[in-house]
Amino acid sequence: MAFRMAIDLGLHVSPDKLQQYSTSLSSEDIEIRKRLFWSMYAWDKHISLYLGRMPNFVMGAENVSLDFLDDFTDHDPWVPFYGPDPKAAELPPYPPTPGYVMSCFTELCKLCKILTRVMLELYSSQSACHSDKSSDPRMAVFIDIKKELDDWHSSLASYLSIPCNGIPHRSPPPHITSLNLMYHNTLILLHRPYVAGGDVSSSATIRESWKICRGATTAIYELLQMYIHTFGYHHITYMNSYCTYMAATAAVYQLETSEEGSQSSQSYQTAWKELKFLLDVLQRTATAMPGLDRSIEIIRARIKRILDRQVSNQLDSLFPGRKPREPDYAQPVNTTSRAHAEGEGSLSEIPIDPPVYVWGNNMGTVTNEDLWLPAFPAQDTSYGPEVMLDVQDALSPQTRSALMGSDLDPQLRLNLSIPGEQTMGSNHFPASFLG
Repeated sequence: MAFRMAIDLGLHVSPDKLQQYSTSLSSEDIEIRKRLFWSMYAWDKHISLYLGRMPNFVMGAENVSLDFLDDFTDHDPWVPFYGPDPKAAELPPYPPTPGYVMSCFTELCKLCKILTRVMLELYSSQSACHSDKSSDPRMAVFIDIKKELDDWHSSLASYLSIPCNGIPHRSPPPHITSLNLMYHNTLILLHRPYVAGGDVSSSATIRESWKICRGATTAIYELLQMYIHTFGYHHITYMNSYCTYMAATAAVYQLETSEEGSQSSQSYQTAWKELKFLLDVLQRTATAMPGLDRSIEIIRARIKRILDRQVSNQLDSLFPGRKPREPDYAQPVNTTSRAHAEGEGSLSEIPIDPPVYVWGNNMGTVTNEDLWLPAFPAQDTSYGPEVMLDVQDALSPQTRSALMGSDLDPQLRLNLSIPGEQTMGSNHFPASFLG
């Protein structure tokens, strides 16, 4: 409703155009309108990401300028506010430092414009990327967005960019760290459909995308360590938590796709170490943000599957040639009737088959083909379509996305063909791909 009111107030209209029809708009009025517009624009993208919904507040992004009158508060000293955090006294003192608030906000809005393209042109069921006619449109979209994101990051001012190879001991103000977290989160969102849609071992360019996803995961892990060491867990926001979840999906993907016998490898152990910390962040902040419980349960169920697979492999090595009875998950088992029919003891003595984890009410049963966790953990919290439409069977993510039109594809896979890739070695990528 707030977004609709903003449109009714004309916040999405260029101030220059408005001034042609109104003489009462002062410079202050125009500045307020611009700030309101871009604040709502950024907030809409954050909501859309976590809920897996199409962004709604998209009008006016090309009309409303990002040039603000404020050119002095960037250098005002920023001091942290810890609020009621009881452990604030244990944190090291934070020296006054320039906040760069407006510069950071401007760059966040530019990043949100790129995120809008990622959602509308890649993850939307209505995008060209879901066309089966030709791979050219989605290849062009992927390369174009990647270049735009690389250009945005390369142009970022040094006081807003936190280099991955030089993470400082003390975090800059939270809004600057959050900007860097969102950048690495965007990298994962952009590249993970390409990794999931192809064979990493046989494609040089997919290997490069997978390397970018893993690098972004490690960057988020190190940024969060720096952030929490400086401010504690009290300053973690929902969007910080979403970035944490997205990094965890990449770590889980590495654990799932690791070759058998590689559990002792350095990369495997690194993934476990990062995942353990990321889960700790989610679980600690879930006490203040209960909505994160869903993200935790999604990851927990998939980790259980990884551990079950490892145990099964160990049993197979100890008892070769013996195959355990496969439980019938297709039909529900009435344990009471079975106990009486087979003459067994009490129900407490009957082994209960482990349940198949279902992603909420419409994600469908997890299968070996679903190698990547859903990108939008809160997407499946609405029961509206199933209840109102009397849908008997669970809808797959792709079916629901196409049917409802407002949902983003949580497990998008892109099978992109890079021209001339088969003739190149692993260290030679098209210039258009590398940016």
